[in-house]
Amino acid sequence: MDEKNIKIYTWIIVLFPVLMLYNSFVNQVSIVEFASILFVLYALLYKRGQLKIDEKTLLMCAFILTTLLIDLLFVSEYQVGDLLGSTSRYLLFWLLLAAMTKDFFSPAYGMKCIKKISVIATMYIIVQAGIAKLFNVLLPGGLPLLPTTRPEMRTYIYDVVRYGYAYRPRSIFGEPAHYAQYILLTISVVLFDATRKRNIQKKEILLAVFLSVGILISMSTLGIVTLSCVWGYFLWKTLTRSSRKYQLAVLTFIMVGMPVVLITAWSTPQIQNIIQTKLLRDGGILADNRFVGFFNLDILFDGLKQVLIGRGLMDTEEYLTSFLWWATAFGVLGLILLCWYFYKVFRSTNETGKGILLVFLIQCIASELLMGNYFLFYFTFILGFSKKLSLNVDEL
Repeated sequence: MDEKNIKIYTWIIVLFPVLMLYNSFVNQVSIVEFASILFVLYALLYKRGQLKIDEKTLLMCAFILTTLLIDLLFVSEYQVGDLLGSTSRYLLFWLLLAAMTKDFFSPAYGMKCIKKISVIATMYIIVQAGIAKLFNVLLPGGLPLLPTTRPEMRTYIYDVVRYGYAYRPRSIFGEPAHYAQYILLTISVVLFDATRKRNIQKKEILLAVFLSVGILISMSTLGIVTLSCVWGYFLWKTLTRSSRKYQLAVLTFIMVGMPVVLITAWSTPQIQNIIQTKLLRDGGILADNRFVGFFNLDILFDGLKQVLIGRGLMDTEEYLTSFLWWATAFGVLGLILLCWYFYKVFRSTNETGKGILLVFLIQCIASELLMGNYFLFYFTFILGFSKKLSLNVDEL
């Protein structure tokens, strides 16, 4: 019975970023959120309330709940709904991480599951890009028939055709960046786990290469930058364990081949256009509007209360990346506590978990990754790798 429950919950986590886009019959609650709440209620009965709790994560839950109660005393009446809705959803992610991970998540089985989903998603994004290029036919993203929490997903193809927007395939996800964020975890698990083994299997490397092609097709700038870091770390770790002949060959390619590749790419008009539009303008990772919130902190930190514990988890007019958003929501005390939490997690997890954590932090610099369901997705694996596997991967 334990194995069945572990499989069910592991699949919930693996499918969380995909199914978060679709409504359940409960208003403002997604299918996967509803399923996770039901599973928690079942787990409490099944375990008779004797759940293994991750104490450091539970402390973070207590802090978020405390700040919520304080924030409710200061916000206006029309802000209460926004504050309660956003914080309750975010608190659910932390509670799942604290109470379910140790008893019901298997990283070994999770690795199997995310590989399957990633291969399916990458095959579809390749098909989307191929058909668009060859036949000028645009295939929609997401899953059909299900009621979505984001209506623009259903009108995206129409908007591309009517307004002349650039078409970017997004596979089964809401945005190309979300596809890249999901696949990056899979590639990280594959490559970082491979560096821990003496004999690296070629099929694992081929899988990582195949999934990397999908990220390049998605044209997610942050995804491509992070992907380069992951592959760079993998090659460095591989070189340190390889023969001098292999090391010399790789170093020669890096010193001679890479400049040729970069110069050739830079001279290509398509690449120049991508660099300008995706990197420097229109919300690219180096664009001003990505970090405009940094220059308006005097507005966001208005008064001692907001400096210490933030203004609450509510929408802002400015775009805020992960750490700025956390600081404005939970203040300086929250930021200090978050750093402590990352440190404790880093110390407790294995090499694969450490690698995934670093990949997560890199993406947080220029995205909202910390403040959404991808936080739960990444950290369930990171915490999962910090304990001995209770179930052998072959048994699942």
